Amino acid sequence: KLLLKSDKLSTRLQVSGTNAPEKKILTSLLEKLDLTVDKKESSNPGRVGLGTSNVLSMACELLLNKSNNSSSFLLIEEPEAHIHAQRQLKVIQSLQNEANSLSHQIILTTHSPLLASVVSLENIIVVKNGKTYSMAKGQTMLDTDDYLFLERYLDATKANLFFAKSVLIVEGPAEELLLPTVAKLLGRNFIDYGVSLVNVRGTGLRRFARIFQRTDNKDLLDVKVACMTDRDIMPDCAPAICIDEVYVDKTKWPKIEKRKWRTESDFTITVEKDEKAEHIAAIKAKADGQYVQTFVSDHWTLEYDLAYSGLMDELIDALVAVKYVDKNRSAKADEIRTAINSLPTKEEKASYLYSYFYGDSTSKGECAQKLAMLLEKKYVGKPDEFKAKLPKYIIDAIEYVTM
Repeated sequence: KLLLKSDKLSTRLQVSGTNAPEKKILTSLLEKLDLTVDKKESSNPGRVGLGTSNVLSMACELLLNKSNNSSSFLLIEEPEAHIHAQRQLKVIQSLQNEANSLSHQIILTTHSPLLASVVSLENIIVVKNGKTYSMAKGQTMLDTDDYLFLERYLDATKANLFFAKSVLIVEGPAEELLLPTVAKLLGRNFIDYGVSLVNVRGTGLRRFARIFQRTDNKDLLDVKVACMTDRDIMPDCAPAICIDEVYVDKTKWPKIEKRKWRTESDFTITVEKDEKAEHIAAIKAKADGQYVQTFVSDHWTLEYDLAYSGLMDELIDALVAVKYVDKNRSAKADEIRTAINSLPTKEEKASYLYSYFYGDSTSKGECAQKLAMLLEKKYVGKPDEFKAKLPKYIIDAIEYVTM
């Protein structure tokens, strides 16, 4: 109605100010649109949180990235921000699928052990002191089967090692539950020193250690890693106390090749050859190298060594509290102490105490948890007195990761 009769004009809608190709125009148009939540159709009619907004933002970027056929980078800073755990897993799964299906590389930064636990180990790059350390094959000392193993066992609890100042790797729940308290009583709280405590549950200690060992010796990853493991050499008195009374007669022991246990007398020590030292060296050689050091128990196992070194009374109280819930604990503790005090040597005393744990007859984890509580009450503010009662290998391992 506003034109003259002779005007011949037709109109169409287009993106303002561009003569670019159609695909670029479409991209430009999409960039001007907002993706919002339809509250009428949403399962949550309330206000959309920052986490959901971040997910929507990432979805838009993925859509725009997908429309571009040329290779490109998508950079995402801390995608876990404001997103709860389950949605974090869904986000990282979607991002990995996008990266694998398109010719795009997605680079994200994160402080989330949960995300680090589900990203393929080969795709992780650790940033330390302004330098980057790729976990890709050929960059670490890990073998191919190590990658397969670790991707099965690197859960969110263990994956915090990628963010630690230093790492302490242990083989059981007893060490995992007890050592944080021990470190705190020594004035070396793991939290203060940024130490990650990783329990590999008896398998894969060497594999976890090799994460931090580089193929290039000129470019080492400066993260101290302490591996704690048992020496697994019984005193000669232990088979009769812990396994079978008949073994008090050494002639009745099974042949060495037919038994899983070893005692002190199984190892020959001469001027020319020290089999015990060779045994310990072989244990250390499995993981040692670069900033990784292995600390082997002074005698046998954690519980035996704690009893042997000076924490016998505390271990008895923890044992009774866990094992004899429905009995007179005080009387039972006195009974155990009387039996232990009647034995002539430290080896026999500690072996008798350990007999309650041998063969998993008592939960080591529960006992360690109770022991930690007892130690915290008794030795708080007394680091020197407490240190004097600890096995040396425990002190050395904690000091190494907190130096």
